[in-house]
Amino acid sequence: MEPGPASIGGFFANGRGLSAPGGGYRLLPSVKVPMRDGVNLSTDIYLPSGPGPFPIILIRTPYDKNTLRPDWVSNNTSSFIYDAENSLRTCSCTGPVEVYINAGYAVVAQDFRGLFESEGIFKYAISERRDFEDTAKWLDAQRWSARRMGMWGCSYLGSVQVVGAVTNTPSLKAITPMAAAGAFSSGLGRYTMLWNYMGGAREFANMLGWQAHSPSLYLKLDPSIETETWARFVHLYALRPSYKLDIGKLLWDLPIAGILDRAGLPPTNWDETMSHPPESSFWHDTECVTNEDKLYTPALWIDTWNDVQPGEAIDAFNFAKEHADNAIARDNQYMIMGPGKHCGIDRLTDNFKFGDLDLGDARFDLWDAMLKWNNRWVKGDIHALENMPRVTYWLYGKNVWRTASDMPIPGTRYTEMFLSSKTGANSLNGDGLLSFDPPESLCCDKYLYDPADPTPTGPTEAWTVEMTDQRAIEARRDVLVYTSEVLKEGMTVVGKIKMVLYISSSAQDTDLTGKLVDVYPDGRAIQLQTGILRARYRNGYTNPQLLNPGEIYEITVDLNATGNWFAPGHQIRLEVSSSNFPRFDRNMNTGRDNYSETQGVVAENAVFSGPEWRSRLILPVAPD
Repeated sequence: MEPGPASIGGFFANGRGLSAPGGGYRLLPSVKVPMRDGVNLSTDIYLPSGPGPFPIILIRTPYDKNTLRPDWVSNNTSSFIYDAENSLRTCSCTGPVEVYINAGYAVVAQDFRGLFESEGIFKYAISERRDFEDTAKWLDAQRWSARRMGMWGCSYLGSVQVVGAVTNTPSLKAITPMAAAGAFSSGLGRYTMLWNYMGGAREFANMLGWQAHSPSLYLKLDPSIETETWARFVHLYALRPSYKLDIGKLLWDLPIAGILDRAGLPPTNWDETMSHPPESSFWHDTECVTNEDKLYTPALWIDTWNDVQPGEAIDAFNFAKEHADNAIARDNQYMIMGPGKHCGIDRLTDNFKFGDLDLGDARFDLWDAMLKWNNRWVKGDIHALENMPRVTYWLYGKNVWRTASDMPIPGTRYTEMFLSSKTGANSLNGDGLLSFDPPESLCCDKYLYDPADPTPTGPTEAWTVEMTDQRAIEARRDVLVYTSEVLKEGMTVVGKIKMVLYISSSAQDTDLTGKLVDVYPDGRAIQLQTGILRARYRNGYTNPQLLNPGEIYEITVDLNATGNWFAPGHQIRLEVSSSNFPRFDRNMNTGRDNYSETQGVVAENAVFSGPEWRSRLILPVAPD
């Protein structure tokens, strides 16, 4: 039998078994923690009963620290998760304050600079290192502090953990970053620039939704109001501006420059970030992680296969080992890769449905795993992690949890599948073939990409690659569809995926997109992962070069990563197109900036295959 969530390595269990050591807690609300430039960051401090000193779990958030309060969590049946359309959305009745207070930790929740109750001005990815260092220094000086700290949080809250871990702060003993690859700018070679880009294309819908609901202008404390009065009652007020926004309609507005200003929204960092391409020196001023940084703490990297950039999560895990400052940090990098959506790994059920698939019992006690991680490194319990696997991952297709000693999984073979067609691969009605044998004759599959009618992303949630049926999209003529023969034996694919294409275009610049699909015997074409490359970045993100129309180029498209068992009777499919809108911004095909443009041109794009031009899909086939 396949191991279930309760039996992997004898470590993970379904029951939390948490109990308050003394019962209850004390809340010190809205404490002003001073930064080196005189700005005060508003901070809630939850102290367990008892004399202390206490180990600390620090949570730094741009989404309102008040939503972490146990009474808010209970009343809203939610810890919190960011959603591009709905801002704060309910998800789980167990929150970090409850979990860690009951385990004897002090929990410190802090609003980012310039947001909600904190003073200053919010600038995207600016001041994060300094504000973390100053907060840690202040916490170390408190009488109740044990001067030993871990951190918690997902997405932006995870990214600031990684930023903290490269500051060499002695009291920071461990991190548990979830969906945190946004901490990196160019440090992983992908130039995603804090998740603003992929393959040189803008993460358009995700960032537009995020920025629209993350303004830089908030109401601030009236100096005439006593601090104690403010702290007692501020949680009853909505400090975030309130407005309704039709994101779906706004996505089609051109130019994307000034798009939120035209919608009448409060000031945001949209134009400041979106106007700067990956090669811009603007990104050098952000406090994200670079190749010059070292990581000083053990880390439990947590993500899902259907997050927007799981390949970067794997790279972050390996980056931490390669850039560790010391043996303890180097030898204690662990990873959990689960099923489901962005920041959704703590909400898996025994009857889990995701997209168009029923996955069965996907339960995983992430709280238990994170608690044991902090018990080991923050509290110093040397037995807390006995039998914990180095890598734990969900395998779609078999729908089970598995473990490995590393990622990539030892013994992985990178297997090539070649693209070809006889009469043309356009749409499901074509004869595009994906084969383990290279084609013997030349073929050229052409299609028209029109920025006014881009290939759609399809149904999805913010920051998530949904496992949905792609046949409606595959019916389009601007989608090339390459499908394998029916598999006689199963194939386990775990890790990072790439697509190498030989292409030409009538335009000076265009995009190439790829999508890995698992075709079920009943015909369902379930999306696994996707990727994109803006052709001007084919030779690197610091050296953009336009195309010579009609010339043939070799390009490599990063398709991120997955963990999937292609069962016997299934087929492997690759979709190739030139847009994935609105997830990514449209390439207007002009060779200009795509940021300030309102008019595009139609491009005739071509994919070549044959003995000389071996366009191919590269899959990480793991031992079963």
